[in-house]
Amino acid sequence: QQQQENPFERHPYLKTIKARSGSYAILMAFHHSTIKTLSKDEICSKAQPFCDTDMEPNFHAGRMHGAWSSNKTLLKHGFINQTGGGAQYVDGVGFRGQKSSYTLTRDGEQFIVCMLRKFPQGATGGAAAPVNNT
Repeated sequence: QQQQENPFERHPYLKTIKARSGSYAILMAFHHSTIKTLSKDEICSKAQPFCDTDMEPNFHAGRMHGAWSSNKTLLKHGFINQTGGGAQYVDGVGFRGQKSSYTLTRDGEQFIVCMLRKFPQGATGGAAAPVNNT
């Protein structure tokens, strides 16, 4: 029986994604999570050991964007889904922001398989490099 090729083996983003980048770390957070739906805070916490830069921005250190901003690329490629967000009216309080939640898509799962072939150290968690907080 011939094994079917993963459609993401030749995906253009597989050629450009870098190990220990924000996108890589976010995908690793989902890969190593036992929970399917994660908040931004949960993703950043789980992803940080897989990333060489801070997941969150650090305005005091002059970093206006954290590695979390890579989530936009993953959303664009359809590897993760975002639900929630926006504002919701609460009686007597006014409008309050609603937290978004994120899930890994089937395409994201297949992409991770290919990504782990390219970067096998991520399959076991890989040794985390220290984050430079300066």
